[in-house]
Amino acid sequence: MTDKRKAAPVKEAANQNALREHANGTTGQPVKDNKITRVLALLVAGRSINRLEVLAHGDTVLNSTISTLRNSHGLTIADEWETHTGPNGSAPVKRYWIPEGEAMEQAHKLLNHWRAKAARKAVKGG
Repeated sequence: MTDKRKAAPVKEAANQNALREHANGTTGQPVKDNKITRVLALLVAGRSINRLEVLAHGDTVLNSTISTLRNSHGLTIADEWETHTGPNGSAPVKRYWIPEGEAMEQAHKLLNHWRAKAARKAVKGG
């Protein structure tokens, strides 16, 4: 991936809790994100991700999650093949990121909408 396309570095420790849960604006109680929201939060945080990196966030089929974000929600998500080298050899994996600008603004709006909806649902007790 060229330097132009790399996402800005993110402080891992500072973002881990924000990516897994967020506070309900009314009660202040934590509201857990679902898988698709966690992936979108990673991308909105400016990260570029591949399928191996999101395993810890509960996504085992990142390509399907990206497809849903693109096709069902209209998000622009860029991708590029890269080679992952591990103890058993190397394998091609896709790296995904959201380009800065309008695409990132749209993704922020969707993430905020989902989180507000989850918070409202938590207040109702469901």
